[in-house]
Amino acid sequence: METAGLRLCAASDTDGSGMVRLELSAASAREVAMLARVAAARLGRVG
Repeated sequence: METAGLRLCAASDTDGSGMVRLELSAASAREVAMLARVAAARLGRVG
């Protein structure tokens, strides 16, 4: 995956809940989505 232009920012709210914001190109977003689908499918078979 191309990492140029990738931005990750972590923050927390006053109640302590966390949030991570990931900013990336459309092509990288499609690649991340595909990797997430593959990982979810593999995890589904393990259980």
